[in-house]
Amino acid sequence: MRVEVLGGIERRRRWSRDDKLRIIEETLAPGAVVTEIARRHGISTSLVFTWRRARLASVVSAGPKLVPVQLTPAEAESVSSTEAPAAIPSRRRRGLIEI
Repeated sequence: MRVEVLGGIERRRRWSRDDKLRIIEETLAPGAVVTEIARRHGISTSLVFTWRRARLASVVSAGPKLVPVQLTPAEAESVSSTEAPAAIPSRRRRGLIEI
């Protein structure tokens, strides 16, 4: 068993972002056991799960991405106009999106 003694004022280890991402990637491998990975790096399992949860939250919070759409001339001719008929009152056409 390896014991690491931290001296001085600083009593906590600091993990760089790259180190955290590397450890998280190890846990995402098929068949990986988080407890073993945490033990190998000398950290608690709960810390690894906290990093994973934070990483997932940052990925999810990035939100949907807009993707550019291009129509080729053949597709553009086959697409019919989707304009709202004038008979529909304007208050009902408020949610109309034109592409």
